[in-house]
Amino acid sequence: MVLGKRQIIDEAYSALRETYGDAAEFREGQLEAIIDAVQHRKVLIVQKTGWGKSIVYFVAANILRRHGAGPILIISPLLALMENQIVTASQLGIKAVSINSSNREGWPSLYNSIRDGNVDAVIVSPEKLSDPEFLNALARIPNIQLLVVDEAHSISDWGHDFRPDYQRVNKLLRNLPQNIGVLGTTATANERVVRDIKSQLGSDLIVNRGDLMRCDIAVQVNKPQSKAERMAWIASALGMRGGVLHANETNQGIIYCLTKKDCDKVANWLKKNGILAASYHSGLSSSEARQVLDDFYQRRLPVIVATIKLGMGYDKQDVRFVIHYQLPENLISYYQQIGRAGRDGKGAIAILMHGREDDETLQYFIDNAFSSPFILDKIVNLADGKHTYTEMLSSINIKKTAFDSALKYLQVHDFIYRDERTHYYMKNLMHVFNKAKEQERQNRINAIRLQELEDVKEFVSLDGCYMKYIANKLDAPDMLVDCRICANCTNSVLVSPETSRGLTVSARKFLNNGHGVIKCKKSCHNGGWILSDDYYSDIGRLVKTGKYEDEYFSKELVSISAKYLLKNDVRGRVDLVVPVPSINHPRLVPDFAKRLSRMIKIDYADVLTKMRGAPDQKTLMNKYVQCKNIRESVFVATPRDVVGRTILLVDDMTDSRATFDVISKKLMDAGARGVFLYALVDTGGTVL
Repeated sequence: MVLGKRQIIDEAYSALRETYGDAAEFREGQLEAIIDAVQHRKVLIVQKTGWGKSIVYFVAANILRRHGAGPILIISPLLALMENQIVTASQLGIKAVSINSSNREGWPSLYNSIRDGNVDAVIVSPEKLSDPEFLNALARIPNIQLLVVDEAHSISDWGHDFRPDYQRVNKLLRNLPQNIGVLGTTATANERVVRDIKSQLGSDLIVNRGDLMRCDIAVQVNKPQSKAERMAWIASALGMRGGVLHANETNQGIIYCLTKKDCDKVANWLKKNGILAASYHSGLSSSEARQVLDDFYQRRLPVIVATIKLGMGYDKQDVRFVIHYQLPENLISYYQQIGRAGRDGKGAIAILMHGREDDETLQYFIDNAFSSPFILDKIVNLADGKHTYTEMLSSINIKKTAFDSALKYLQVHDFIYRDERTHYYMKNLMHVFNKAKEQERQNRINAIRLQELEDVKEFVSLDGCYMKYIANKLDAPDMLVDCRICANCTNSVLVSPETSRGLTVSARKFLNNGHGVIKCKKSCHNGGWILSDDYYSDIGRLVKTGKYEDEYFSKELVSISAKYLLKNDVRGRVDLVVPVPSINHPRLVPDFAKRLSRMIKIDYADVLTKMRGAPDQKTLMNKYVQCKNIRESVFVATPRDVVGRTILLVDDMTDSRATFDVISKKLMDAGARGVFLYALVDTGGTVL
């Protein structure tokens, strides 16, 4: 049954005013989108952050359920967003449930409740669309009349946050009733992305596009600063009583970082300076992540330091400030992230900080966004039904995360599939992978990413209105008048970028004292220490300069290392210093280790040798091939020198720990009593 327009309008207002009061009104475009959704049309809503896109689909759900429809199905990208949606739904009288990795034990009862008609909205991530258990349960849910695709720009590989699993939506639609309504929502789809979404969801897609200017968020871009200067500024600005960014239970905000490691570092620095903060990223367990969000929502936590894991859709109405510790990946992501602030219409401040290492990190993201067509083709050829996941990964020089992404891409696009019974991957003989076509696709997208990076660089040196510049890049239909509140429009400083020299010195010490610990591995090594866990700290720069420019590690690095190791009682634990060998830098680490051994007064022996022609470890991308390379190329040349000795194994940089693990085992097999590890800097986790 298709409801008439007048009836939908009446019931929509009834649902709205039952929740928000008799004077509540829909924002421009909301009612039209509700009518289209209830009447089973395909609609794409492109509206500014904070506009109220979730109101549209939950009011539509309210109306559909009143007239006998089954639950609506919502595809949502983030756990934080799902939890927000459940709260919003309950306010509108909608019983919504989420099926995700954090509530696995409850799946059977949730499926039963859905099937029995006790649920009005089912929220899942796009990854669930490949889960046979979920698809089987979905097939038994009667009369689904509306599919919602939240953050719909993720469908398009032209978009800023493309997720391959979103392209499973097409396959899902083919298995749902043809007359089902489809509602896509996003704040960040320019014309190019809208065209691509139309090509996937159908040319009959109605686009509901509104103004994107957020004239309630005042933007300021600080001058370039070192990491220490930025950390000092954040501590000063958030800790200054009476200041506009003073963080407390009524003045909460989000700080965005590019990496998990930086999130932890900034959060710990703030806590050290008396500002309650917590990091939020993909390294947290489900319970830890949920606790952070709950503490923030309940105002027990003034500051969250987050990666893009909190980038889309998170809805807390009274966030007063957003700070970017580094440059964003692109301006569209930036718009999403600052859009977490000021959603109550009371105004907010967004501060963008940046430093010299940002370009390197962002270029890394671009360079590693895709697996090369050659690698993809190799995976397809290995998917012959005879190779397991581990065997395939061991055969290819690719990072594990990149391998997983490549597998997902190939599966979503039907080039390979997985046999659930044997857990083997097999090529799809009906769908042939084309290297040339894939290379062309990647070239087009990389060109866009590079242009987006140039737009970010132009943004930080902009003289005009910041918000207008962003809206223009989003192809917004606004008249594009100036926002009148950003630092450029007001020709003023919203928050002073200056801070005290003493606080900057303290931040520098904090960064340089960020040591790493290597955990023990049973029967392999005794664990160990890393001088710096930050490649971009002062110590990290000394290591980088010494290795790639001077071919010599400074006396300062030797002295700092000696003090650090003696503080950890290395002399009471170790009686021999051994360097990790290298073909490309044969004298670098041995010379450093020898000088270090003299300073800490422990014997030195150069007992390891590496075969010429062996690949450099840093060119090998996953632990399987790294371990194989070390096993086959490094040998204990003089075993008699290590028998009964407890060794300090020294290297300059460490990432996956593969080098340390394999060489430690070789030394133990040669008769060493124990092996402790030491590296100057940890390069693992330098980027997400």
